[in-house]
Amino acid sequence: MKDYLFNWRRLNIKRTDTVLEVGSGNRPLVRSDILCDKFPFSSYERSGYASIVIDRPFVAADATYLPFKDKSIDFLFCTDLAEHLEQPHKFFDECMRVAYKGAIITPSILSERLFGWDYHTAMYEILDGKLIIHQKTDKNWGWFGETFHQLCKDDKNFNRLVKKRTRLFRMIYEWEDKIQYEYALSRNNEDEKWHKSSSADQIVEQPPGGIESAKRMLKSILSHLLRKYLLRREDIDLKSILCCPACHGELTYKAVGSAIECTSCGRIYNIKNNIPLLILNE
Repeated sequence: MKDYLFNWRRLNIKRTDTVLEVGSGNRPLVRSDILCDKFPFSSYERSGYASIVIDRPFVAADATYLPFKDKSIDFLFCTDLAEHLEQPHKFFDECMRVAYKGAIITPSILSERLFGWDYHTAMYEILDGKLIIHQKTDKNWGWFGETFHQLCKDDKNFNRLVKKRTRLFRMIYEWEDKIQYEYALSRNNEDEKWHKSSSADQIVEQPPGGIESAKRMLKSILSHLLRKYLLRREDIDLKSILCCPACHGELTYKAVGSAIECTSCGRIYNIKNNIPLLILNE
């Protein structure tokens, strides 16, 4: 629990920073002020199909079309998302547009080769301070099938090694002002090369059991107490920093609270279960 509460201090996050977490999923960073995920109602590509956590200001959005105003975020945190994206360069450009600094965490190339996940589209490494993006092929990942997944389940020592030797199994890239990145392959026709079918229609979710629900509630309470009373963080007013994901225009909210309209391009976005769905073509 101590690690959960204070692991954010290893990152370049100041007490006064507004922290946005993109791809927050079912294990958001305790320090995140705003949570953002494209699939609040589906857990298809989350570990164990675990249902999402929504315990603070939340917005549904596509990582490559973020609905936040330019430089409205101090620190953008992203873990276990970039490897899922069809066009990761678009996400990195959006990160630099909305935030001053941030951290991107993905499985390392070693992890992809030992474990392998068929729904990941890219692998990452850091060379000379630059983020290198590798396209996954039939030959460069998942060499051992389910062997190491099973080993993690059966061997506590190996599982402990994976968790302890973070730098071996996780790629952690921190940036400020600019994300230095490049594709390991040619950038020609990147929009066509980096394409996979969306998992949006894969509505698969595993509701948390009794013990897991209790753990989530405890973590949410501790997270709230840490931000509000230790760090003196107030809840963020989303309306003040949100914008149209398509044109970045100002948004107006309908009186009944069921829709949002862009004053520039006229697009209409829905609100479902009090969650703004700022996703194009949703």
